[in-house]
Amino acid sequence: MQMHCLNSAASSLRTSETWSTVSESSWHFEWLFAKGDPVFDGHFPQQSLLPGVFLMEMAERAAQFALEQSGSSGCRLVRVERFRFAKAIVPGDRCGLTLHIAGQPLAASGLVRIRAAFDSAGSNVAKGTLVMTAGPRS
Repeated sequence: MQMHCLNSAASSLRTSETWSTVSESSWHFEWLFAKGDPVFDGHFPQQSLLPGVFLMEMAERAAQFALEQSGSSGCRLVRVERFRFAKAIVPGDRCGLTLHIAGQPLAASGLVRIRAAFDSAGSNVAKGTLVMTAGPRS
């Protein structure tokens, strides 16, 4: 397993510190959401929660990064399939994201399915499938 620091390529992912390749088609990312992180500002002031749209952006950016590291270019989100949220992320939580690139691009369309699963403290946070473009590098 390779462990790396995730830097400018994912700066919008805030506190993402590391990513690792689990296998040729699986990746793992880690974030620590510090107390006082501005991402929580205004989202339920009495009980701060990480907005679900932020989790979706994290999954999209991490998938783009993984596909590009695997040799694809022009990677972008096309659609989200069956994404379910099970648990909230609150200030101070550590959050993991495991991505599994499901096989080769779908036929001539150049689309690829990526299973995404977020976890925190051993519990499922959210999971679903991203469908993305994944063209060859020119």
